[in-house]
Amino acid sequence: MAEELPPAFETQEPAAPTRSRGAAIVRGLGKRLAILLVAGVALVLAALTVLDSSLGHRLVADRIAAITPGSGLRIEIGRIDGS
Repeated sequence: MAEELPPAFETQEPAAPTRSRGAAIVRGLGKRLAILLVAGVALVLAALTVLDSSLGHRLVADRIAAITPGSGLRIEIGRIDGS
């Protein structure tokens, strides 16, 4: 009494979707580009954070004081106000 289904109605496992090699390469490059972009933004934010600290203010003041133009002008910075 077990009825058999005709061959057209037999259940078949769905075939695994095939991915092209080009799509995988593009997807991999996209991920790497996104990671590189996020890392670049994080690096810029870290640099701005350091420059806005007292250490950064002192670094900027020292770099400006190290500049000596040909005219002999000396630039001195006592303090940088701000955050």
